[in-house]
Amino acid sequence: MGQYYLPILAKKSESEIKCADDIYGYLYTHDYDNGLKLMEHSWVGNDFVKAVITTLEDLGGAHLIWCGDYCDEKKFEGYDENDVQNLYDLAHMANKFNTKPSETPRYILNRTKRQYLDMENHKFNPDEWTVHPLPLLTANSNGRGGGDYEGTDMELVGTWAGDFISVSDTKPDDYELLKPNFKEAW
Repeated sequence: MGQYYLPILAKKSESEIKCADDIYGYLYTHDYDNGLKLMEHSWVGNDFVKAVITTLEDLGGAHLIWCGDYCDEKKFEGYDENDVQNLYDLAHMANKFNTKPSETPRYILNRTKRQYLDMENHKFNPDEWTVHPLPLLTANSNGRGGGDYEGTDMELVGTWAGDFISVSDTKPDDYELLKPNFKEAW
């Protein structure tokens, strides 16, 4: 079976989320004519990913979890366990963003780990699909369903899940440049 994903923008890290009030909101792939599986929407130039980045910019940053519906079960305060079994379910109780995608800043910053991406290293190529690193770095349950990522730099997938992510047009000082080279295994 395929695993479905929601990018969740939260006020707290994943382990600190106790209720829907701890979540700013989520974006839904179908609102941008994209598929729900991770590798159906994780591409450079994709309006859905651009909308997530635009929302991060609008919020001034947030804890980002590209959350799969097969993520670990967790009990949350004040919710029926039949209705809310994990973070993916809880996110549906929060605000749904419908952000219009716009041109996004050059740098994506992980303020938790003091790392950054320079999107000049991940340019759109019309001759091949270029994997966007943000969904993969922030995915919390990759490898549990069809449509998940399998390929190069697997050890980096999920390493930013729940970290505080922001964007900037200015290169950050004292941050480590991360240059993942995600390429699907066909």
